[in-house]
Amino acid sequence: MQRTGEAVPIVDNLPIDSTNEYAPVSISQSGILVYTSGGLARSGTQFAWYDRGEKLLDTVGAPGRDLVPAISPDGNLVSFMRPASSGADLWLWDVKRRFERRLTTDPSVNRMAVWSPQSDRIVFASNRTGGVFDLYQRTASAPGKDELLYADGKNKPKSGS
Repeated sequence: MQRTGEAVPIVDNLPIDSTNEYAPVSISQSGILVYTSGGLARSGTQFAWYDRGEKLLDTVGAPGRDLVPAISPDGNLVSFMRPASSGADLWLWDVKRRFERRLTTDPSVNRMAVWSPQSDRIVFASNRTGGVFDLYQRTASAPGKDELLYADGKNKPKSGS
């Protein structure tokens, strides 16, 4: 994607979640932007598509406690984190077919999904080895195993990196 024109503010005071170390914003390669406004709710969230005039176009999934949306580069899937009593898992929302499916099933915290450029793999952070967040990857299209990508005894990702 190539940037053109001058930068224009879209939203003021974007909430930053220091607990999960992320800014609630994602953009697809086609230029679709999604962000969270109005604070970081811990329950009753609803992902939605809006046009540039702030008109509601559609909702994504069911209302709940879902956090940290990330749009796949091809715009067909949205990954998100869903907290559970024993941690949090990553889920996928299929935009065209309008259904969701669970991506991770480990009883740990799985968060911070980052899509591959081809929208076929997801890299994410998980604390499944005892508290430190390491990087894992897995295919987005079919059931499979989580593959340890990088571990060094330090939390990943860190704020600002």
